[in-house]
Amino acid sequence: MKAILKLSMFFAVLLLLTASAARADGVNYFISGNGTTIDLGLPQTPTPSGFVLGSFFNLYNVSGTYNGQQTTFTATFISPGDQVYGGQWGLNLYSSLMGGANNVLHLCSGNDQGYSNGEANPFLTWNGDVSFSSWLGTTYDCQVKNVPEPSSLLLLGMGGAALLGLRRKRTA
Repeated sequence: MKAILKLSMFFAVLLLLTASAARADGVNYFISGNGTTIDLGLPQTPTPSGFVLGSFFNLYNVSGTYNGQQTTFTATFISPGDQVYGGQWGLNLYSSLMGGANNVLHLCSGNDQGYSNGEANPFLTWNGDVSFSSWLGTTYDCQVKNVPEPSSLLLLGMGGAALLGLRRKRTA
């Protein structure tokens, strides 16, 4: 019995030491500036509703809040290949709750890459604090936080439980 316990503890510790960094299952965007707050949650690898290779992709029916009110957005992620933005990474957000020209907030992040893997199968890469500027010259701050996938948390919990079990066996 002790040999099985020791062997299982060895594998648990080995698994914890060799585990790669936790992957993100989703991404939360909190954008604020000019009296506006927007909060959205997206999957790390969204399925585009439409796209143009080398230019942009759209996501429809994205749940979020605009100034604290629940709404759905259309989000367009733009690559430097779309020359309308002057070769910059960008994000357009549309909601019926938003005022202004065509109810669209146009944001540019300059050279800070918004996604990888192309428009057909994007992987969202903005992370941490991102500074956006609008076409009107207003600066918006964006805090992007990765949400860990449940299996990474489960793996971490199982490893911790195994170590706790080892400690209890040693003190008994």
